[in-house]
Amino acid sequence: MKFFQLCKKAIKFVFKSFAMFITGAIVTIVIFVLVLAVTAEIANYNKYGKALQIDVPKRHAEIHEDTHGGFQGDGYTWEMYQLTDKETSKLDETVNTNDNWKPINDEVYSLFHFNTVYNDQITKTYDGWYCLYNKQTRSYAMPSELKPSYNFIIGLYIKNERQLWIYEEDT
Repeated sequence: MKFFQLCKKAIKFVFKSFAMFITGAIVTIVIFVLVLAVTAEIANYNKYGKALQIDVPKRHAEIHEDTHGGFQGDGYTWEMYQLTDKETSKLDETVNTNDNWKPINDEVYSLFHFNTVYNDQITKTYDGWYCLYNKQTRSYAMPSELKPSYNFIIGLYIKNERQLWIYEEDT
């Protein structure tokens, strides 16, 4: 009889240990996924901030659409941040002292309108600044019309609307 009682205790111990192992594994996976999600958000802020030489707000954009993930990562990303007073002041200071940020002109609107999804939401104004980072040439030069593909990040700061639009194109 003692043998069966010992076997019963051993089986309970194995099941408890297995349950604790599974619970620990699930908790570890959840924590890992959360860390990856936060890291991806930070990497995105850093990627656009580094390319545009600004501090991108470290929060979710009011508008966000990302179609990357197609063939060889082709696609586009749209983001729009409605800026706070503090963010507006900091961005005003940055664009006024950074030569890569230029006054808005018609040429920049033509780049923004590759994809017409947000045409109606972007106020066409000349009261603002833009910065274009050409990922192919790793420079702040406009993409050549002769290129068969475009890979760039562009920031559009519409001052009177207090909006920061970020558009990334990868073709």
